[in-house]
Amino acid sequence: MGRPAFAPTTRWRALLDVRRILRSFGWDIGWLTVSRLLPTVPTMLVQHSLQALKIRHRADLRARAKANRKSLHVLTSQTVMGQDAYQQAPFHAEVVKDFANLRYEAAAAGVPANSADIVNGLESLKLIGRLPLVWATDNGSAYRADEVRRYLVDNMVVDYPSRRHTPPDNAPTERCVREMKSACSLGDEPSPLDATIVLAHKMRLLNSSLPRRSRGFMTANQLDSSMLPWYCSVDRADFFNAATGAKRLAACNGSSGHKARKAEREAVERTLVGFGLAKLDRGDGCFAPGNRK
Repeated sequence: MGRPAFAPTTRWRALLDVRRILRSFGWDIGWLTVSRLLPTVPTMLVQHSLQALKIRHRADLRARAKANRKSLHVLTSQTVMGQDAYQQAPFHAEVVKDFANLRYEAAAAGVPANSADIVNGLESLKLIGRLPLVWATDNGSAYRADEVRRYLVDNMVVDYPSRRHTPPDNAPTERCVREMKSACSLGDEPSPLDATIVLAHKMRLLNSSLPRRSRGFMTANQLDSSMLPWYCSVDRADFFNAATGAKRLAACNGSSGHKARKAEREAVERTLVGFGLAKLDRGDGCFAPGNRK
């Protein structure tokens, strides 16, 4: 009973035809498009071949990304901090997180932050002795304002912005935003002050009680107390001069846009590694096709 099975040679020929279409028109097309381009191939074989080829293609992409992945692992606390903003209900929130111990350093909610708000936040970190060596952000207008850049230079903080439209460059802070959104739902508070109080309470709770799987299931406060800060082994002026010099040298190759920003980011990362404050974790460089069906 039922439809007879297709012969193996027919299946193989259909698989080759579908692969040829995908290589010509891209991997995002669906089975309807492929069926129109291959009118003599049965629809069922088109669907099965397309599914199998896309599974294999996605596995190859994941393996290639894993083999070439590069991540910055910060070894000392208060060294690199990332800041990002997000909107939840009527409030705009700003969060600051340490890349080494995953500790939330500051959080506030209200209207969208301007350059004065960003400077005030950095000044608050400075007053409690936690101003970072490197400050990572995206390309928001408040972060790139002249007033903020002057403050960073005056206080010898290295600017470490991500490339435009490249969220993975600021991945630790993006994960921080997702985590805060999941843990704290804003919207019922009557004022920005009340929303900030809620954020601060949730920030303290996450720092003291959430075990970090990537850090041996230690909490952020435990990691902060066990890690040495950067100022135990590095002078801020020496690091700032070395990092800014490396950034200027990287920008002299005539490139612009994404390439120039990437070169500057790599210069900062090399400086962190050179001072013993971080290490670069890379993939093994071996392309493995992964699980294929």
